[in-house]
Amino acid sequence: MPRPRRPQARPRPRALPSLVAWLSLVALVVSLPARALAAAPPGQATSSAAPAPVPGVSPAGDYLCRIDGDCLPCPTDELNTPVCKLYGNRRPLSCIPRLANAHHPPSSSSSSASHDSAAHAPTLSPAEQELRDALDAERRRRSTFPGGGGGGEFVARDSSPEWAARLARRQAPPGRGGGAGGGAGGGAVRGVQDVLHTWEACPKVLRQEYHDYFEFIMCNLAFAVVGGALLIYRQRTLALRQFGRLAARIMQTEVS
Repeated sequence: MPRPRRPQARPRPRALPSLVAWLSLVALVVSLPARALAAAPPGQATSSAAPAPVPGVSPAGDYLCRIDGDCLPCPTDELNTPVCKLYGNRRPLSCIPRLANAHHPPSSSSSSASHDSAAHAPTLSPAEQELRDALDAERRRRSTFPGGGGGGEFVARDSSPEWAARLARRQAPPGRGGGAGGGAGGGAVRGVQDVLHTWEACPKVLRQEYHDYFEFIMCNLAFAVVGGALLIYRQRTLALRQFGRLAARIMQTEVS
């Protein structure tokens, strides 16, 4: 007689070990950023926290620039300038040097470090390069002719509180940064002397874009009206011809 087969042992489920492995992997990945942040030195953590930018002010190399007008077409006699060659449009800017460059000028010992940082600096777009060249040219012109400019009235007439505060901190001594309102006003007036007025290339003129868009809509509407009128005229003409042919056939059948 054949011997009865022994029941084979069922394999143990492997879902539990794999689940434990996945949970441990997820916990390790989540804990890595916290450990790296805790291991970072305090000086590096404080240096990485950059001040919040002022609304409407954008950095441009060693300067902080603010747009002071709309994008407009370049004059005919200035189309060959570097700013107008790019798009044919420009908008005014007012720029001030950054605080780090004003209060802590680079020393001769850090020249090699500055060269290394300049070598590893990101490449600028053509518009940013043109803006930087224009700012450098304006700065050289100011240093050559210190009496020229007259931009104080222009900035004081249309200036936000944040921009005036930056100008005040730009020229205020280290121990007088948070003085009274009169001191801040005096610092702002003195800081106006360091404001560089230049131009920035801009791709589109808003007024011209609005005008072109309105013209495009009106042209499409005119084409639609003319096309609808032609379609109605054609349908009526075909209907009259068909009615005429039908009437002629009816007359022929009645005569015959």
